[in-house]
Amino acid sequence: MAHPHDRHADILPVLFADPQGDRVRGSWTSNRARRSGAILLRDLSDPARSIRAFTLSDQRGYDARVVPTREPGEFLRVWVSDPKGRTDIFARRFQP
Repeated sequence: MAHPHDRHADILPVLFADPQGDRVRGSWTSNRARRSGAILLRDLSDPARSIRAFTLSDQRGYDARVVPTREPGEFLRVWVSDPKGRTDIFARRFQP
């Protein structure tokens, strides 16, 4: 991760909550980790929790959307990326 005083851009924020409403999380596109950008996640219900990267270090990603699935505690993330120079839409289930 970058030093807190480094310049970076954080854009396209999305908020999502557990179906029970116990936890609220934020996801956004940022270039904090590298120039090409990454999708980051933070649990806003617990400010002490660190920021996590959704995308792998060799992928860039942006414009993520997150929705709960029918499985308790599981979400579906959909995002745009161009890992091989061609833009495409990707999706992955995850548990924060």
